Amino acid sequence: MKHVNTKKMTALALAFLLILSLSSCGGDPSDDGSDVNTINVTMSILYPESQQKENLIDYSMQIQEDATVMQILESYSNQEGVNIEVNTSDADAPYVTSINDVNADGTSQWVCEMNGKKKITKEISEYEVKDGDKIVWKYEAP
Repeated sequence: MKHVNTKKMTALALAFLLILSLSSCGGDPSDDGSDVNTINVTMSILYPESQQKENLIDYSMQIQEDATVMQILESYSNQEGVNIEVNTSDADAPYVTSINDVNADGTSQWVCEMNGKKKITKEISEYEVKDGDKIVWKYEAP
């Protein structure tokens, strides 16, 4: 009988140690970054008719709070495999020169419109979005 009790006690002790070790591995959520706040935004990309590309309309994204317009476009590019090019010759004011192989030239440009109002072109790396923002990239030519 003593032999059975020893096995039961050993099994209980091992189970207790396993539970204790698993609970200590969890850690505080704030230590591993899991408490990062996210927001929801939508993005559209409107191509020129001459390019015969399908416009992207209201692409919904959940992103980290305080993300910039540039980070959102880069995230979209990474998720969907869409090529983007950014002119970074002026490190303080990079701007988009190509989306999905549609290139801006000397007379045309990609502009970003926020919530149907504000147009931004060179502040994309600094302009932080807010929850519910609607971002529209438009190809503008004279």
